[in-house]
Amino acid sequence: MQAVTDLPAVAFAPELIAAYPEAKVILTNRDVDAWFESFNAAILKNMSSSPMNVLFHYMSKFFLPSAYDLHACIARILTIPFDGDFKKHGKRSFHEHYARVRALVPKEKLLEYRVNEGWEPLCRFLDVPVPDEPFPSVNDRAETTKRLRVYSLKERIAILEKAGYWFFGLALLLFAIWIGQGYIS
Repeated sequence: MQAVTDLPAVAFAPELIAAYPEAKVILTNRDVDAWFESFNAAILKNMSSSPMNVLFHYMSKFFLPSAYDLHACIARILTIPFDGDFKKHGKRSFHEHYARVRALVPKEKLLEYRVNEGWEPLCRFLDVPVPDEPFPSVNDRAETTKRLRVYSLKERIAILEKAGYWFFGLALLLFAIWIGQGYIS
């Protein structure tokens, strides 16, 4: 069994549905207001344009280009579905996405699902046995915020480490030039 979920897949839902017409689609229903608040608090606030985030964003361009490219990609993915403004268009885009998926997927291939329903409807739709374990709950706001902060901290440490090597090497070079110029005998 193969699956995609969440971003970035949601930004390409029509293309994925067209490319895999035999696929079963699970549309996870959520309250739009709860989703809006959760997405804003867990995702967007962690990507804010605070002075520290801006500083590390530009430092990553030089010292950790893969992180810079990832941030640019994520920023683009986060703006496309919301017409460039999550706060203004987020709820409308949410409803449009659900309507688009419902229009594109045949009813027999679509499960409208709420995670609080547990394993049974999900397993029945996928034709798999119900696991003998509790249904997981791993996508809550606190956990997502914690994962993003840990990732951000690790990334910042990597940027500072690479910047430190670069500045240390520059300091050694300048010191060598200084010695070569006869300032220290």
